[in-house]
Amino acid sequence: MILEIDMDWRRNSMRNHTAEHILVSQLKRIRPDLQLGYIWIDAEQGTVDMKGDFDSATIFTAEKQTQEIIFRDLPVRSSMVPASSLSESIRAREGLSAKYNRLRIISIEGVDDAACSGIHVLSTGEIGFFKVTDFKVIGDATRIQFLTHLRAAHHVQDIYNEILSRKASYPYEMSQIGPVLDKSKRVLIQQQEMKELITSLLADYEKAVNVAGVRFVNHYLPGFDAKDLRNTLKGLPSKRNSATLLFAPGNKSSFVLWTHGLPHDALFYAKEITEKLGGRGGGSKESFTGGFASVSNPREVFEKLVKGICDKLKSG
Repeated sequence: MILEIDMDWRRNSMRNHTAEHILVSQLKRIRPDLQLGYIWIDAEQGTVDMKGDFDSATIFTAEKQTQEIIFRDLPVRSSMVPASSLSESIRAREGLSAKYNRLRIISIEGVDDAACSGIHVLSTGEIGFFKVTDFKVIGDATRIQFLTHLRAAHHVQDIYNEILSRKASYPYEMSQIGPVLDKSKRVLIQQQEMKELITSLLADYEKAVNVAGVRFVNHYLPGFDAKDLRNTLKGLPSKRNSATLLFAPGNKSSFVLWTHGLPHDALFYAKEITEKLGGRGGGSKESFTGGFASVSNPREVFEKLVKGICDKLKSG
């Protein structure tokens, strides 16, 4: 048997593990009250949980300081010391000194001393590049994920180039990306408010036509999706001998037909025309949900759908 060591995997693990020491040390330097929780380090990325209340600015400051320490190319040394000699300046998980007589200490000169059994680089410069890629609150901790070396560089390149490529269709300066995203967020909020207003208005006003004694209401609702249609239907009044069609246009268009007090299931009124127009759908006794893919003219599909349902209502 021949045992082979994957040195690329090992080196990446060493970089990520050492980067974790630096990041945590800088977070605790900014906020000494923070406590280290869950850690997961492998060759792909690093993940650490920090317990305590802090904001994104703290993470970004620690990230910048971590990168500066990496560029300083400081030596990373290990030593074995008696557990009884641990000082408060050495980071160690609770209970380690009681469990072991001697502990391995990883020291980065002037930066951090921590009890650790993992693998590390010989100097911080070997880490190369460091980037926090995500953070989110989980319980009483904030989980921070990061990349190092080429993975970090490629990640930043991909994100930056994705943003850069959009300048051709939506001109802006790269320094304006924050305000651009803020504007996008405001548009989404306004869109949601518009949907809620439309839903409220539809509940008070129904543009109904009489089709063979059935009140048929149909609405073409740009900006809506299938979920919005279902939520809107919940707010509409139910009346006997009625059919309500709500249509959300788009490249992928969707619709919901809601019937009440009619002689047939909703499937009877919508299935045939849906399939004829190249769509698919299904439903229960009083509702039918359908959709169409690759729609070039949603308005035309809507009008044909309305006509097809009307024909079914007339046939009775």
